[in-house]
Amino acid sequence: MIDFHGEPLTRLRFHAVALLGAIGLLLGGCSPDESTSQPADAKSTAGTSTTPSTPVTTVSRSPADAAFLSEANAALDNTMSSEYLLGRRKLICDRLTSDHTATGWQAVFDAEHSQANEPVVTIAFLQAAVKSGCPKLAATMPKAMEPAPIGMTKSEAAYVQAADTGGGLTSDEILAGGRETCATLTNYAGEQLVRYLIEENFPDEDAIRFLCPMYRSALAQSKLGFGDGNYQVGNRGSNLLTIKPGTYRSPPGTRNCYWERSTPEGVTIDNDFVTNAPAGVLVKIRPGDGAFTSSECGSWLRVK
Repeated sequence: MIDFHGEPLTRLRFHAVALLGAIGLLLGGCSPDESTSQPADAKSTAGTSTTPSTPVTTVSRSPADAAFLSEANAALDNTMSSEYLLGRRKLICDRLTSDHTATGWQAVFDAEHSQANEPVVTIAFLQAAVKSGCPKLAATMPKAMEPAPIGMTKSEAAYVQAADTGGGLTSDEILAGGRETCATLTNYAGEQLVRYLIEENFPDEDAIRFLCPMYRSALAQSKLGFGDGNYQVGNRGSNLLTIKPGTYRSPPGTRNCYWERSTPEGVTIDNDFVTNAPAGVLVKIRPGDGAFTSSECGSWLRVK
């Protein structure tokens, strides 16, 4: 037995530490100078295996595509995938290549705007798409476009686009004006309709073109006639409106009508004052005439 009686306290502590160190070497192979606690990072990875990271593939974009994607994401309400945005750009350019008139632009805008579950296509997005995808068409973009109101047909949307003069009217107000024009035309038929269009100086041709196309034929006929006034025959460089040679007739029941044909120098060739013409007044304007004048005769329709 080891007798510790009479040993100083410091020597007892030395023997205890030495004994513990020996036990540690036998059990764990650790030196008494090593810490038995693990670092924080070692604890966090204990019991887990490390897997080599997979390299991330970076898609190479042209500067134009990269700029477009940046502008497109800024223009849209939600960030869409790059492939989706590039696909939409191609579709827009394909459509505009087929028709880049104002009507074609509006159709593209409305088609993109009305797509279900898609963000609203803003003017900024269209500008970005065309600038990078089909830059030659950028100059054809109208100065102003707006979505067609809900329930508006394609023809009505085209009319609003064509009739908008920038006067501050809403689409509904513009459309109401065109519908009123078409409603007025229902009060006339045949020759009366053609003469009305002449006397009203071809009112709202866009309404006839888009909203009531059944009157297109009457509109075309009205462009061959003219109303009272002073006209040059053929293009002679004067400030007068031009009419073509031909045979013209005034309305049935014409009264107190004066007409005159004259030479380019202003000399009267023929004239007449008609007090009553139940079938209308018939006048033949020849290629050599310089001017034609009429008063209180109404509209003149070309008959030959």
